[in-house]
Amino acid sequence: MTRSAGSDAIVVGAGIVGAACAAALARDGWRVTIVDRAFPGAGTTAVGMGHVVVMDDSPEQLALTAYSARLWRDLRSRLGKRTEYDACGTLWIAENDEQLAALAAKRATYRNAGVRAEVIDAIALRAAEPGLRQDLLGALLVPDDAVVYPPGATLDLLCLLR
Repeated sequence: MTRSAGSDAIVVGAGIVGAACAAALARDGWRVTIVDRAFPGAGTTAVGMGHVVVMDDSPEQLALTAYSARLWRDLRSRLGKRTEYDACGTLWIAENDEQLAALAAKRATYRNAGVRAEVIDAIALRAAEPGLRQDLLGALLVPDDAVVYPPGATLDLLCLLR
């Protein structure tokens, strides 16, 4: 918890969202107080999966998740090791020709939004993930997708307040 006399803002909830809001306010020069009924990262943050993945179910979702992924990439050099940022990428798998065509369209959508993405063939897919079924046709690789450890990221974000 961070407490200061004469705060400009009070953030209720010291989970990953509250910590990110507090860090952004502090970056902009605000004096921030964070309150939580438990401890930082305790509630929903403690059970979150931490996927930083660009999704495209709607244009709005694509814009928001691409922006969020860029923010995480920009921020990762300022976060500590507790965040466990892993730029492992995402593979969208194609089992048949129809799905492979859909991945080509998805690639175009991602690229138009400034998101790196590449369709890989069955050989490259097996090299990337040898434990998958051998009859898969390929995949869309989104190399900048990542995973973070939410409780650790929360603590690292709170350290940015100092």
